[in-house]
Amino acid sequence: VAYRGDPRLSAMFGRMNILSDCGPIGMRAAPADLAYCAADLPHLLAANDAPATPPSIVLAPLPDRVEAIRARLAAAGPAPYIGLTWRAGIQQRDRLSKIVPQDAISTALRGIEATPIALQRMPAESEIDTLANDIGRPVADFTDLNDDLEDMLACVGLIDDYVCVSNTNVHLRAACGLPSGVLVPHPPEFRWMSTGEESPWFPNCPLYREDYRNGWAIAAEKLANDLKTALEAGSNG
Repeated sequence: VAYRGDPRLSAMFGRMNILSDCGPIGMRAAPADLAYCAADLPHLLAANDAPATPPSIVLAPLPDRVEAIRARLAAAGPAPYIGLTWRAGIQQRDRLSKIVPQDAISTALRGIEATPIALQRMPAESEIDTLANDIGRPVADFTDLNDDLEDMLACVGLIDDYVCVSNTNVHLRAACGLPSGVLVPHPPEFRWMSTGEESPWFPNCPLYREDYRNGWAIAAEKLANDLKTALEAGSNG
């Protein structure tokens, strides 16, 4: 199996034992018997329902990156660590724009005994400071990890929880076998379905949906309760 895709992912995918040839888009591959777009595979394989959805691939972070990020997290504050991303997508195209007001996240995190880690790609000026003020504790800035997905893979594999909108890092964390709490704006994009508490592509990832009439209040309250429960369970374990 030969694969051509995003060059930022080539090295990660090359470490999987299911590919014999992996490289960036544009790199010539050996002649193939069949060639498909990866996004067409669910249709071609007749995967029309949740039980037919295959499990996530598994990506292994590089050990040296893990140790470097582990040290950086320790310097940022005590465990547990909660990653945060509140905006993703292409802002000029509504269907790909995913934005959650920062106050919805800060409301959920107030009173949570954890070190918040900002993983937002290209945050606006003062966004992290504003979030820290609203939460009532410092927010560590790890946003530079978006420039090197090997570092981000190591980070999302180490943090205790991840509160986010749909973005690249959700996929990386799922490939580490770990859940994320995904904030789903209304209307949702296809991978999060129109209803339900999880997606067939992201099992064990709880979804917190924006209510069409009431906004984020209900989702923020549920997220706060779930975070407290999860962190208490982790400390007891």
